[in-house]
Amino acid sequence: AHRRAAQGAAGRGASLHGWAETYLKGLNPPLPEEEPLRKMCLSLREWWEGNGGHPLRSEEVVFHPQHLYAGRADLVARFGGRVVVVDLKTSSRVYPEHLLQVGAYALALRAEGVEVEGGLVLSLGDGLRVEEVPWEEAAEAFLGLLRVHAFLRGLTP
Repeated sequence: AHRRAAQGAAGRGASLHGWAETYLKGLNPPLPEEEPLRKMCLSLREWWEGNGGHPLRSEEVVFHPQHLYAGRADLVARFGGRVVVVDLKTSSRVYPEHLLQVGAYALALRAEGVEVEGGLVLSLGDGLRVEEVPWEEAAEAFLGLLRVHAFLRGLTP
């Protein structure tokens, strides 16, 4: 049952990200018919239109050359004068590891020369929840975890 639930969540996540990428490119995709995906897409569209964002990157891989990690950033956008990393989640709440993920993406983007000034996690699973990410602190915590990982890997025979 747990495996089926995880597979269902992964499928919803992939569908949401695919719809969002198409929508943010200005292609106006049809809304999904199945719930709760339809509600998530409606919430995302309403939030986006209400906040005047301008997409810079969507679903692109970022890489940090010094720390040697990579990931796929859901969205990098300009809101007013600020460049913000936005992570989309189908979960019903924002978890601490989501903040670490945004911090890692922001750090990698800055290494690429993108002047990231903020981070957001949008949890869409049970109504829209938006959480501002203190990206610099989240990035430092992420780097600390990388150091712990390297230390523990060094202890393995």
